Amino acid sequence: MSPEDDTEESNKKKKFNPKPITDPRSPFKYHQFLGLVLVLGFLTIGGVAGNYNKLQDLMAAPCLGCLGLYPNVELEFTFDTVDGKDHADFVLDRLPDAPVFIEFTQNDENCPPCKRMRPYIAELEDEYSEHVAFYIINVNENEVYKEFKNDAQTDSILDSEEQDIYSIYDIKKIVGGPVATPTYIIVTIDMDDSGKVRPSFAVGYGEFVEEDAKKTKEGLAEALEYALALHHHYREMYLSEE
Repeated sequence: MSPEDDTEESNKKKKFNPKPITDPRSPFKYHQFLGLVLVLGFLTIGGVAGNYNKLQDLMAAPCLGCLGLYPNVELEFTFDTVDGKDHADFVLDRLPDAPVFIEFTQNDENCPPCKRMRPYIAELEDEYSEHVAFYIINVNENEVYKEFKNDAQTDSILDSEEQDIYSIYDIKKIVGGPVATPTYIIVTIDMDDSGKVRPSFAVGYGEFVEEDAKKTKEGLAEALEYALALHHHYREMYLSEE
């Protein structure tokens, strides 16, 4: 493949690849994967739309797992924040070094799916904290737990701050309330259609893979692998453009 062809492929909108990769420059058959995604998409879009409409009708539930309904969609990376808002400052501070993972959660008694996901999120931290900046925001305790390269600490935040952060990335606005839990945000860097390298992110709501905590953890791990590969590929360009 010529450098021009490689650039054209890089400029395409990235969709999270369900098989973890170590480097986007590896000989991955993007055209074959895209064909499979299109076929599966046509088969599932009707069911996805139905679930999403039901969720829209239920507006204002503080805990997605309590609804028992999730849009069964794969994580998709996008450049477009809600209303074009700037990324959170702490995300931009960390992004030159690593992708950023944010979880909005609640205490176990308030959010059963948060409780189910908690050990799996802990596993992700153990596996990826050397390479990914983790921020776990507890909306009941108004605090954010941070772990980056095994340097853990806890800071207090205000209700307004947590809601401001959430409003940047809540692209599906699933329940219409201030914060839905659990919600997962993965921010990395990617090249847009204009050739500029800038922040790109994906959002997962609740137990987004078949309402299954373990499978959701596996989906998050795959997304983190993809985010790391993008970050590795574009980091030098991103630093040079800052």
